[in-house]
Amino acid sequence: MYLYVDELDRTGHREGTASPRWREYLEGLNAAAERFSMQLAQRFGERATVLLTADHGMVDVPHAAGIDVAEREDLLGESSTQPETHG
Repeated sequence: MYLYVDELDRTGHREGTASPRWREYLEGLNAAAERFSMQLAQRFGERATVLLTADHGMVDVPHAAGIDVAEREDLLGESSTQPETHG
């Protein structure tokens, strides 16, 4: 079974990790995961495993400190440049 919950991520990007709404989602998701894990353990014992993961961490960065990679050729790497033509 695979579940994806985007509210926490979306809220973190919009409102920051210090926002009351982000903390509310985090605590709610944590409580739901704990209930789900306990119910699985009660029903299936050690035959069930729960693995929680995230696609990235979350830190608040002021908008002015952000970097738009598309505006920084030095960060784009070789794959972003036009190939040289010989001939």
